[in-house]
Amino acid sequence: MFIVVEQIGCVNKGGSTIKDINKNIISRAKDTLKKHLNYAVEFKIKSASELEIKIKSKTDHYYFEIYNNISQAVKSLILYRKTDQREKYLVISEYINSSLAEELRTNNINFIDTSGNAFIDHPECYIFIKGNKDIRGSKKNKIYKNMNISDLKLIFTLFIDDKILNSNYRIISKTANISLGSVGRIIEKLKILGYLADMGSKGMKLVNKQSLFEKWCVEFSEKLKPKMLLGVYRGKNDWWKNYDQTTDNAMWSGEVAAYKLKKYLKPENVILYAGEKQLNNILIKNRLIRDKNGNLEVYDDSWMPAGLFADSLGHLILIYSDLVYSGNQRNIEAARMIYEENIKEYLR
Repeated sequence: MFIVVEQIGCVNKGGSTIKDINKNIISRAKDTLKKHLNYAVEFKIKSASELEIKIKSKTDHYYFEIYNNISQAVKSLILYRKTDQREKYLVISEYINSSLAEELRTNNINFIDTSGNAFIDHPECYIFIKGNKDIRGSKKNKIYKNMNISDLKLIFTLFIDDKILNSNYRIISKTANISLGSVGRIIEKLKILGYLADMGSKGMKLVNKQSLFEKWCVEFSEKLKPKMLLGVYRGKNDWWKNYDQTTDNAMWSGEVAAYKLKKYLKPENVILYAGEKQLNNILIKNRLIRDKNGNLEVYDDSWMPAGLFADSLGHLILIYSDLVYSGNQRNIEAARMIYEENIKEYLR
């Protein structure tokens, strides 16, 4: 095992309720970190997103977010979120491997995990620990597992129209295109995770939308979207400029959609959501050729709720997700613009 520990002399460098599972991760990460240090460290939770870390006599303030696992998609989100924070940013996770630890430190992103790996740039000292093995056990609480495909489809439907929550389960099932038996299970799960609130006579309401939105984007890009890929193609340069996708009930996403919305970037890669039955017509009409190295990805739209239309909130969420998880810095900046101007207000 290779462990790097940098604790640079501890020299003075000059000058909402948290869910039980998150409390548990914070507590385990804090306790494990203390075992690797030869001085006292105190954590004080200030709110659902803020904490203070006290080392010796000095206290520093951090904005924190918790991620059970950090995949490539989550890493893109973390890099995006860090640039959006005024406070020091701290990532708390179950486990951060050595490669990711280096990348987070390079981007000046503070982190701790439950195995004792950490990077904390504190006024009292500088801590960098990497290389500790993942010490998690194999048992997991099923209610907190990552989302499955039915979860993703229903949550997307709720983002588009959360009033459907107070319809009967058959209507919810038909609208979200999921089994009737899944509806109650998902609603109960969302309640336990703090995303649904019972408003009494007013029915249920979607809450903590920002957190759910970010989780949905990550899980969608890793689980649902790859299963919906119809194929990868190429065509003549800028073929998309002369194609009216509405004639095939298709929707742009990613770079082309961002260009049409904001005129911010020149598209290099193209994403199109369309019905499988329309695919051949789209290929013939635009003289597109299957090519695994092509710059056009076509995804089946059959999982979407009926009636989703261009530039609606649902469409904007798709565009944002596809841009952020491309990992391209230009696209991430375009996603930020769409979020600030078109999505942020809804999530409050």
